Amino acid sequence: MLKVEGLGKNYGGGWGRTPVTAVRSATFEIARGESLALIGESGSGKTTVARMVSRLLQPSSGRITFDGIDIGDIAPGRFSRSPMRRLIQHVFQDPDDALTPHLTAFDAIAEPLRRLDKPHDLSRQVEELADAVFLPRSVLQRYPHQLSGGQKARIGIARALAPQPRLLVLDEPTASLDVSVQAGILKLLDELRSALGLSFLFVTHDIEVVKLMCSRFVLMQHGDVVEAGDVASFLRHPQSSYGRALLDAIPRFSSTSISS
Repeated sequence: MLKVEGLGKNYGGGWGRTPVTAVRSATFEIARGESLALIGESGSGKTTVARMVSRLLQPSSGRITFDGIDIGDIAPGRFSRSPMRRLIQHVFQDPDDALTPHLTAFDAIAEPLRRLDKPHDLSRQVEELADAVFLPRSVLQRYPHQLSGGQKARIGIARALAPQPRLLVLDEPTASLDVSVQAGILKLLDELRSALGLSFLFVTHDIEVVKLMCSRFVLMQHGDVVEAGDVASFLRHPQSSYGRALLDAIPRFSSTSISS
């Protein structure tokens, strides 16, 4: 369904300056219904790749094809008006990035429906989306400052589901949440993927999340893909030195398991 080939991103370089390379030649595929982990520490380039796939950033090189259609050459502004836009939706790391302080939860979920010219029976559609993410209807008239982190995360997911996408790009969607809240959001996402046949590009630095949510992975370091393959095999026998170091570090940093 999604195919990324040789994707790269450079910044700067004008007026004789040397460009800064954020990503070099990332290549991977995601099948329908699959959840692929994009793993790496801060500065690895994983979020840049995610934003290019979502068409929030323009690649400097490479190709992005979705169902055989080359979408990498479409500028982000033009892509936002394309019929393809609804098929790929982005869930941000900070739930507040998808919310506006003066809009209620209802209006936040309704906003993408209005952009899609689907105002008919808007209340019913918003309530159905709230139900789908287990957001109590009683909070729909609240403003962001009146909501918990978990409620905001559910609103962000509901907004992403509104256009009926086929691929969700999830950029560390639980990183800012307490562990107990993370577990509920991850369970919700897994249930939605199964029920709706969604595909996920799941950006994370957390191996516990990878274990729970993904069957295949791409590991990035300093803008390069250093390892890719099956998650189960990676957990047993990582092939790269960076992968081994990442797994060796887990006992020191993971005192509480999300899966528990």
